[in-house]
Formats: sequence, C-alpha cells, structure tokens
Amino acid sequence: MRIGISCRLLVLWGIALFVLASCSHDGNNPTVSRPPVPGVEADYHLVMDHYHRVSDELFSYTYQLAIQTTRGDTLIDSMPAAFIIYDIAFSPNGDLVCFSGSLMTNRTWISHWPKLDTIAIREGIYGNVSFSEDGRYLLVGTRLFSVPDMTLIYDESPLHFNSFFIPGRDKFCFNIWDTDSIYFVDYGITPPLRYSKPVKGVLGEVLAVSAFVASVSGDSLIMAAQHGEHGIEQRSILIVDSDSFEIIDQVMTGGPYFQYTTPVIHPNGRFVYWYFRGCPMDICYSSGTVYVYDIAARSLSVLVDKSDVGDFFPEELAVTPGGEYLYIRDFMDRMFKVNTSNGQIAEISDDGGGMGTMAFYPLEIK
Repeated sequence: MRIGISCRLLVLWGIALFVLASCSHDGNNPTVSRPPVPGVEADYHLVMDHYHRVSDELFSYTYQLAIQTTRGDTLIDSMPAAFIIYDIAFSPNGDLVCFSGSLMTNRTWISHWPKLDTIAIREGIYGNVSFSEDGRYLLVGTRLFSVPDMTLIYDESPLHFNSFFIPGRDKFCFNIWDTDSIYFVDYGITPPLRYSKPVKGVLGEVLAVSAFVASVSGDSLIMAAQHGEHGIEQRSILIVDSDSFEIIDQVMTGGPYFQYTTPVIHPNGRFVYWYFRGCPMDICYSSGTVYVYDIAARSLSVLVDKSDVGDFFPEELAVTPGGEYLYIRDFMDRMFKVNTSNGQIAEISDDGGGMGTMAFYPLEIK
C-alpha cells in the first residue's frame, strides 16, 4: 500500500473487508495505423479482482480486490475477498458498485462505494453487470432490476452473451450468441415489451452476431458479425441505426475469430476497441491483436499487435473515463497500459498472480 493514503480510506476499507468476506466496405484486411484520440491527463481508480494459487489442490486460491491509480499505476489498497468476482460495475455518479460472483458463488449484490456495505443481494444469479445511464436500473445478464433494492422488473433466460442498455432510451438489447437477430426489451412501458430485429449485411446476407455494443449516444449499434457461404466464413463489423436498423457501415475484418470478443467504446463515442484473443495452445497457436474502429472515418485499424509487445493474448479491455489510456488484460495475467492517441505501450505490469475482471471508478480523483 502506498505511504500517504488517508486514514479515512483505511477505515473504509477495513469495513469493506468484513463485508466482502461475509457476503462474499471492401474485403481488404485492416491496415496498421494509429488514429488520433483526444484525451486529457487525469487520475482514476482502477478496481481489479486478483487471485493467487496457494497449493496444488483444486480451487486452492486466495482472492483480493485491489485498487490502483492510473497516474503512475500505483497500488493504493487491497483487501481479502471471499471468492473470485465475475464482473464489477459502478453507477454513473460513483456512489454505488455492483459485484457479481462466479458460477461457484452465484450471487450478485449492490453496495455503497467506498463503504461497501451491502444494500441488496440476489442469490442464484450472476453475469455481466451494468447500470443504466440514469442509475435507476441494473442489468445482470438479461435480468433487469431496480436500483438500489434489486426488485426484479424483467426476467429473461440467462443464457445470452451480450446485453446492453441503449443510452437515451428506456431499452436494453441482447443477442443469443451466433444467431441472426438482436432482441430488444422496452422497459419504459408496462409490462416490458420484447421484440427482435434480424441482422443483414449490405448485400442482404443474413449475419450471425456474436458481440455488439450500443454507441455512446444510443443512436447506433456496433456489431461483430459473420456470414458463412460454401464453407467460408466472412467476418465483418456492422454498424446499424438502433431505431430503424438501417445499415450505416460494414467493414470486413479479415481476422479469424474476431467476432468472439466484446467491444469497448471510447468515452468520446468515436472509437470502438475490439480484440482478437489469439490462441496460446500449440495446435492453434496465434498471437492476439487489439483493433480500433473509427466511427466517423469508417475505418478499422490495428492499435496493438505482436509487433508492439510480442506474443500476447488479450482477454479484457477497459478505457479510462478520460479516454487517454486503454488497459488490456491478457491470458498470461499481464496488464498493458496503452496510449490511445498513438498506440504506444506506456506500461506493462505483472504481479505474479491471476487477474479477473476490472472496472474504472467513473469520476476523476482530485
């Protein structure tokens, strides 16, 4: 822990320790380029789930929740946790945090930040979590809850890979992995209305969607899609209007398994980051790549690849709230801090342990 941390923060994390332990348009391949991304130097807290193996016994690990600053990447606090955390999300104003445990723990709960006193908890559910832009609703997979009491509003089968709130609308959407439709739930009416729209490319080809995200404005959906013909899969990024579903752009990616990743959007709304994970095994060995799609220029570029860092296998991306850095966690439990304006690696860290999920506290630390 960094010397100089306030006594107040120490007290709050002491309380938190007890709480967590108890509730525990063409076919060309992308070109290598560095799109300019404006950003302002700022300091944020990155919250990470860490684990360390203590013996060769099955599931013999110790778990920690760690906090570091982005300016200097200094660890400022850590505390024991009862189990690994599957996902973390902060409310827009930063006063609440949601933790979702893994399949082994199968629970999701909301707490105040940074006190971490549990406000509401739901047993028997886990998944990717996110707050609506007004902070009134919480998605856990494809289940919709009110905040902060976690009253269930809409319950959909949990076997869906991606679910997102659409900004500016009382709607969320999800996909069933590798199927040709996007499903919408309008929770602004009672009872909530569920409907779907088929996904097609510029030539009318039916596309299977495996990952997507809503734009910052909510006006468009950005998807990773594929189309199989004569045993050949054509993979592309597809941008559609979120209301009319008219096609705005379609760019061929040219990379294998590019569609299996979840995109992350830059806070300015212009740039979307994706990764091809790669494969660390001998039978399918290939290094990973992180791409950036420029919505305004309608271009796909390489941000980081093997030529920058050697072999790496990205597994999770997170952009600082100010947009200056992209953090990349890889399969080998390393963290890459990448300058979004030029693609340069600012720092590579490895603490010798495993890293689970990560999330940024949404407000700048003054």
